[in-house]
Amino acid sequence: MFLRQRFGLYTVRFGQNESTGLLLCDPDDFSPAAFEKQVRQCPASVQDSYVLIAEQLPGYVRNRLVERRIPFVVPDVQLYWPDLGIAARKRGGRKPSSVGEHLSPATQAAVMAALARRVQDGLAARDMAKFLGYTQMTMTRVFDELEGVGLAKTARCGHERRLHFSCQGQQLWHAVHPRLRDPVRKTLRFHAEDIATADPLLAGESALAKMSMLVVPAQPVYAVGPKGWSMIRSNAPEVIPVEETGTCLLQIWAYNPAIAGREGQVDPFSLALNLAGIKDERVAMALEEMMEKIVW
Repeated sequence: MFLRQRFGLYTVRFGQNESTGLLLCDPDDFSPAAFEKQVRQCPASVQDSYVLIAEQLPGYVRNRLVERRIPFVVPDVQLYWPDLGIAARKRGGRKPSSVGEHLSPATQAAVMAALARRVQDGLAARDMAKFLGYTQMTMTRVFDELEGVGLAKTARCGHERRLHFSCQGQQLWHAVHPRLRDPVRKTLRFHAEDIATADPLLAGESALAKMSMLVVPAQPVYAVGPKGWSMIRSNAPEVIPVEETGTCLLQIWAYNPAIAGREGQVDPFSLALNLAGIKDERVAMALEEMMEKIVW
């Protein structure tokens, strides 16, 4: 269950070879050393033949994987599989981002904070990292990604690197929307008292009801980020299979919902991404009402 929270598990066939593909869900806090320990806890069938798959990994992380002889593939960038005698790297690095390619969770969190006016334009990488709760190294990747897809430009002021978005408000929302994705990774049901210590934010239709005329759902919906989920999981709460008195739905997000949230509930932009796929006329009308109330 721990592995399934961090990786998507797949069967990978390469010629006559069949291996377990471990698709990394969140590359931001990935450590090759920690990954080695996690693999040792896997069944022998996985340890005998596996390959790490990641949408993106920094060059220094890929170098550490090669040093440790850990097989991995970053599509369009690098393939390293020593047991099969394969080592290939694309010349010139990764291909430029194409329209519609999703931003990483940390980069999307930075955009949500900008849309919610929680961070000022021209903020230094160090200050933004501190506010968002990421390392400065992660924030460097965020700056690179935003600049690479044309959503922002960076400039140096002394030793500090500062970020300037190419547009603001509604223009930024429309420009970035094709690259955003639903922040919710999974939804589980718990007794509300079992998740209270993580200070979850109101989310889903519960949050939408606060921002529109939508009727409040009978079962409240809350959201936590990776750290909040780790806090809850450490207490081993019981997952409730069906709705009961005192239960609630808990969304586990790819980034901390408190980054752009206000007044105990998630931000409207992340909420719109989460509920966009629901085919319910009531929800669609409530989302439209919510977005019309935003003061850009």
